[in-house]
Amino acid sequence: WLTILDPHFTAWTSLQEVEVAASRGAVTLDEVPLGSGSIVFHRMPNGTLEAVTDRDDCASISSQRGCTLASLRATESLWYQKITGYGQDWYYTPVDTTWYGISFLPDSRSEVDCSDLCWSPAYTYAALVDAGKFDEEATEPIEESDVTTTTTTTTTMYNPDATTTTITLTSTSTTEAVALPTIVVRAAIAATELQEVALQAEEISRGDVYFCKENGELLGASDLSDLVNVDFVTGAVSPRYLWELGKEWVLPEDEVGEMKAFVRKAYSGKYYLQDGYRVSAHVME
Repeated sequence: WLTILDPHFTAWTSLQEVEVAASRGAVTLDEVPLGSGSIVFHRMPNGTLEAVTDRDDCASISSQRGCTLASLRATESLWYQKITGYGQDWYYTPVDTTWYGISFLPDSRSEVDCSDLCWSPAYTYAALVDAGKFDEEATEPIEESDVTTTTTTTTTMYNPDATTTTITLTSTSTTEAVALPTIVVRAAIAATELQEVALQAEEISRGDVYFCKENGELLGASDLSDLVNVDFVTGAVSPRYLWELGKEWVLPEDEVGEMKAFVRKAYSGKYYLQDGYRVSAHVME
């Protein structure tokens, strides 16, 4: 895993950590359960990558420091539950990919104390991935596919009148391939990544630019304090939605439903006017 991920961490400095967890009940191609727990790959202060895990085989990590003192609780995380459906209501339909954020990551998982702020804002992209296998001589993973077998049987019969009759029977059968094991991968990206994009877009448009999910949950902005609601009594932090910003261009409270539909559909070229502002929504490809 370190070999696979190291180039991505090197090329993308905003990539903070990657977590890998088996989906519920996943087994290998040899029908061996993948087990529970997850593996987190994160940056060390010196720039190198470290792997930590709460899996039973944590002692196999070469650094000899891979075992966590407490469970990483991947299955209790919202990003994992949205992908697998675990812990959700019976009518919930799992998704293959999801954005989750904004959340806060420890600047260093190895430290128990810090001299400044110990946490950094980040947002997460999670996806369900088929874990393929590699042939020793191949450079591409072997993908899941059905196997078709054709059997041909030839029978020769001799009739009393000395003529010969040949009958050929061909049968075809298809064997379904063994399903590839599936894993859930979470990539945590520093919130400053979208902050820089928002700053540049605002400079060009001379307006406000926000990144959000289709349900209006904010992911990125030039001012990161816009992304969260903070309860100053309990200290609880929760995601903020676009219509909770209190900006002049936000529709009145009795029209929030219309704004939700506007964001969800995000039609190209469609906009609305509010207090002298022209507001439009676009889907990022």
